[in-house]
Amino acid sequence: MGSLEYTYTCTGEGGTATARFTVVVLAVPPVGQRVTRDRPDDVPGNQTQFVSMRSSDGPDRGHDWNGQMETVINSAVVFLAGKTGKIPVVDTYGGRPDVLFVQSPKTHAELLGNQSGGDVIIPLLNELGRLIGGLQEKKKYIIFYEPLSNPGVAGSAVLGGAGGGIYPFYTQWDGALVDPDGNFPPFIPYGRNWLHELFHALGAVGQFAPHGYRGHVMDDQCDLMYGFPQPPGPPVEPQECITATGPEIDRGGDGRTPGDDWFGDNVPAGVFNAKLSPFLIPAPPEMVAMGKAMMRAQTLRAEPAVRYEFREELVLLPKRPHQ
Repeated sequence: MGSLEYTYTCTGEGGTATARFTVVVLAVPPVGQRVTRDRPDDVPGNQTQFVSMRSSDGPDRGHDWNGQMETVINSAVVFLAGKTGKIPVVDTYGGRPDVLFVQSPKTHAELLGNQSGGDVIIPLLNELGRLIGGLQEKKKYIIFYEPLSNPGVAGSAVLGGAGGGIYPFYTQWDGALVDPDGNFPPFIPYGRNWLHELFHALGAVGQFAPHGYRGHVMDDQCDLMYGFPQPPGPPVEPQECITATGPEIDRGGDGRTPGDDWFGDNVPAGVFNAKLSPFLIPAPPEMVAMGKAMMRAQTLRAEPAVRYEFREELVLLPKRPHQ
């Protein structure tokens, strides 16, 4: 595009000083192409920024520009609208998710070192901050990173921190994020996964939630925020959950009060309530209707409903990683 040069001269008691700097003007990539820098936001304020990140020796499957990540993002937003009437504010450009592609100069081994499990997210967020000039306070970052070796989890996040990571693991899909055979709706598994990690980054599940344990709920295995590890005690009997309609949003279990742990009107004072998060806004009525219709359509599918288990670990650090 070109460059602009600016010169500033300041005069004071100590004399005169001159400063010159050059601003390089770059073209904004159009919608539908790979983006290596954050484009102007459609709306200001708190947002969720999606990132496709790879190491120097990692696979590049083009999920950031070929529609795979966009499908996973949109399906989860519509699902949440139908379930709760609220949606996260996604960083968009031209009305579509502004997915940022970031390639680290480090190899997978150099990037993650000996980190595994939930701790994988720490070096990823640190590296992201280093490469983009710092993480913004008004953004939560969801990083899709395909590791070269199994990290032991499908996702992780910093509780109340800068964001979370999704680590694609369905090798039978040949690296795709959406089931190529159409047996699973686009929301499963990765739409569900990023919502789970986003709510962790927002602060769920709070330490003093009535049925919380290490950042998860334990009273309903079908809850979006149900997770591992299990609390001490006898093993819990597996609960049948309906994959087609997606996970539940703090509905309670065994007749307990709904919306009392992390999302709803019965969350106790002093416990984090995601329903009140400034990163969520009311969904447009047409999107709410679309979400409800999507769940009804999935319920009527001919395929038998199956239970989907998601294993992840949470970093219990209520702060942003150092940059």
